[in-house]
Amino acid sequence: MVRKKTFVLLELIIAFALVSTCVLPFFRFPYRHMEKEIDLLFQMELERHARNRLVDIQERIYTDPALQRMLFADSIDTSAWEENPAYKVVLPGGIQRTFREKTFLYREKLKKENGGDRWALARIRVAYLNPKDNRKNDASSTGFLVVKEPK
Repeated sequence: MVRKKTFVLLELIIAFALVSTCVLPFFRFPYRHMEKEIDLLFQMELERHARNRLVDIQERIYTDPALQRMLFADSIDTSAWEENPAYKVVLPGGIQRTFREKTFLYREKLKKENGGDRWALARIRVAYLNPKDNRKNDASSTGFLVVKEPK
């Protein structure tokens, strides 16, 4: 009489453990890659929005004489000029994150011409900060602007 050999439960558990340890890296690396792609998409969206904000602020400075006078003041405050504590970015698929938006306005140079006109070189910086770590810059955009002092 020929006896059939069956698998022991211990052998099956060992086989399953070996197969799962070999398959685990195949799931971990694509997940990390997907996380990096999502982070890059958020950064690209923030940079796009920062460039748009930069253009809006430049238009406001050119059209608002009060902002122009602020650039020609004796001391200009270099702290955050405008701040949006909760700027929400939503990607397709419903993925969303919230960032802190800060806008800084600096006067780099001040020049006086012979005719009495004064010109200022202004630097505008729009930065988006991760709310979990305020020091980490997720995206920023910087622009320069030459402004003539209003009469």
